[in-house]
Amino acid sequence: MEEIKRFPWRELIINFIWIVGAAIILASLSWHEFKVRETGLNWKNILKSKGFRRPIYLGLFFILTGVAATVNSPWLSVLAGLPAGFFLILFLQTYLKPVF
Repeated sequence: MEEIKRFPWRELIINFIWIVGAAIILASLSWHEFKVRETGLNWKNILKSKGFRRPIYLGLFFILTGVAATVNSPWLSVLAGLPAGFFLILFLQTYLKPVF
């Protein structure tokens, strides 16, 4: 019974966050590769689209947030947290702007 109390739940959740971020990025790349092959569009147009950038920004935010929470050094946490905040702002800007 004592072993259950010592399970590292914090580390599990933190690692889950960055793994979800990597999964979002990989799923987005896979989906857009499919769209390129099906529609005949080129990658240059796909990379410029908001539909591509939104999940990439969100995934990078999750990855960097997980990294910032994982490291023990406050300086490294700040170095990972600042770009995480930047990608969150970029995600919110692309998400909140209307797509016209």
